[in-house]
Amino acid sequence: MNTSRINDNRPLAILALVHLLCGPCVGFFAFLEGPEIAESTYEGLFFGQIGLLGIWGGLATYRRSLRLVGVAFGLAYLAAQYHFFCVNDWELLTLFFVFLPTVTVVGVMLVIRRFVAKLERPATAAISRPAEGMQFSIRQMMLFTLVVGCLLGIVRWLQPRVRPLENPTLFATVLLGCASLAVVAVWAMLGQAPPIRRGCAVSLQGLLMGWISYLTASGGELWFWIAMMVVEATVLQASLLVVRQCGFRLVRVRAFR
Repeated sequence: MNTSRINDNRPLAILALVHLLCGPCVGFFAFLEGPEIAESTYEGLFFGQIGLLGIWGGLATYRRSLRLVGVAFGLAYLAAQYHFFCVNDWELLTLFFVFLPTVTVVGVMLVIRRFVAKLERPATAAISRPAEGMQFSIRQMMLFTLVVGCLLGIVRWLQPRVRPLENPTLFATVLLGCASLAVVAVWAMLGQAPPIRRGCAVSLQGLLMGWISYLTASGGELWFWIAMMVVEATVLQASLLVVRQCGFRLVRVRAFR
């Protein structure tokens, strides 16, 4: 039994536990008794967790089937949390704000994993197997079909119970902000270069997306949107910095060939 590998991964388990607990705790404080700044903090934390879930689903070193199941459970957890704290009834907005940003980030990370770089520990990168092709086992295809079928069934059941989007432009902006912040944060925190200067770029990206979200929103104040996006950028950076401290780096795909 490789106890050193377990010790190396222990901070990642603690990080996952912290995220599981922080969401409900901040949500209770924000929407029951807290000030408006607490609400923006929760929104930023929530979308930061969406970005982290998408990054994990696309770049984690686990098998495809395990990543698929993990993303499915993560989506269910985040959707239930967002429904409990942010809306009084199921809306199409709720589903879109949870599912589509996660799927978008996963898709972007899969493209990065396939054509640009993989997440590896440098000590094991030299002996890692070649970059994954597009082969799928029968078990993986059956699991994928089951998950897709369940999601389609849930969407069909909820369709007569949901309302359409009131501001598609704002949704598209938040979707773009979530995906772009995730990509920039991965580049900054998990690249080979020191993360300090690149972290400033992530923070500036958060400020920019907060300003753009304010321009496309039908209400709210500028500070609210900026605070939300800056919190999201900070959550991504802090969490990925823990991953970096565990020895993970992005290694170019051509290094495996």
